[in-house]
Amino acid sequence: MSANTIEIIFPCPLSKGYGIPARQAWLLLSVYLFYRLTLACLFIFVFYSRWGSSLISIDNSWLYGYSSYSYLILSVISAICIVWRLTAYSLQAQLLIFSDILLLTLLMHACGGVNSGMGTLLGVSIASGGLLIGGRCAIFLAALASLAVLTEQIFADYTGSFQLTSYTYAGMLGASFFTIALLSHILAKRSEQTLQLADQQKNTIIKLEELNQYIIQHLQSGIIITNKNQQVQMANEASLRLLNLSVLPVNLGDISEHLSQAFESWLANPEQDFVLLHLSNRSEIHSRFMPLPTVHEFFYMIIFEDIALYNQRLQQCKLASLGRLTASIAHEIRNPLGAISHAGQLLSENPHLSIQDLRLTEIIQTHSSRVNHIIEDILQLSRHSDSRREKVYLKPWLTQYMNNFML
Repeated sequence: MSANTIEIIFPCPLSKGYGIPARQAWLLLSVYLFYRLTLACLFIFVFYSRWGSSLISIDNSWLYGYSSYSYLILSVISAICIVWRLTAYSLQAQLLIFSDILLLTLLMHACGGVNSGMGTLLGVSIASGGLLIGGRCAIFLAALASLAVLTEQIFADYTGSFQLTSYTYAGMLGASFFTIALLSHILAKRSEQTLQLADQQKNTIIKLEELNQYIIQHLQSGIIITNKNQQVQMANEASLRLLNLSVLPVNLGDISEHLSQAFESWLANPEQDFVLLHLSNRSEIHSRFMPLPTVHEFFYMIIFEDIALYNQRLQQCKLASLGRLTASIAHEIRNPLGAISHAGQLLSENPHLSIQDLRLTEIIQTHSSRVNHIIEDILQLSRHSDSRREKVYLKPWLTQYMNNFML
């Protein structure tokens, strides 16, 4: 599994698409387990404390005692399983919530039924189930808790365990369970969407950072990022190649003392933002300084360019300009050449010309045509046309080529 991948747990068998990040899920389960241990200790403290009767009215001490101890023992066993990861998360969470519904219902019956107020603790369990398990299982847990409360009320009414029974309160308690389950499900869903959005943004940032690194490393120009203290933060491969370095330098002074002094001068006078470095291999490197402000810190970027490459580009620009100038001159020569050729044709049609004059007009026509072909070739070279593949028979092409350029 890659470092950028987040492990997702799908705890609800009724909602396969609902997932919780594993780290968050185990953290929530640990918090809920701490709540259960605290609650179990309080139950036992109330059972043995002399102030217990003033806090909770216990009608069935035997049932209350066994339920409290069972609650504590199950919580301790769950703590061992969670700390050492002896059971899967889904199984552990489901067992905790189901045991909560069962044991808290028994404790509620031992304390006098729904009128004791113990049933409100089931609301915490339902809300926790919505966060720990989520999905449709939250509604299922609310239905199960409502059935447990209603069953306890029917049992108490049938056996006459209590003087008063309240089906209305039991129904309101069940309705509150469904409301809590729905709200916890919505909250868990929103939390899941927030985590997914954060994960998408994280992946986007990682991809953009990798793309930026790739672009920087494959630039022809060398780039070095430094701070005000001239400590090199980053350098691409082109800068190491241009500066004849095998490892990343620590300071600008390790590259060139001249560069370090020029950087200090630029900080004092930003108008002088370049310097020409002369390296030991007799190459010349043009260096340009640029500020690089960020949100938290202020960095500086130094751009290195090989003067030989710069001169080569300049020469290419000159050749391109010369090509355009040649095409323009050829076009201008073509107009008077056409007039000369036309005049020669008209002159050759004169019947009173001598044989020598006709020979001269033929020379005019021949050389005008030849110069016109040269101009056509120059103009053809200056035109930007799309390249296309063409099969060439080499022998006739060479023959034609030699005929065109043979003196």
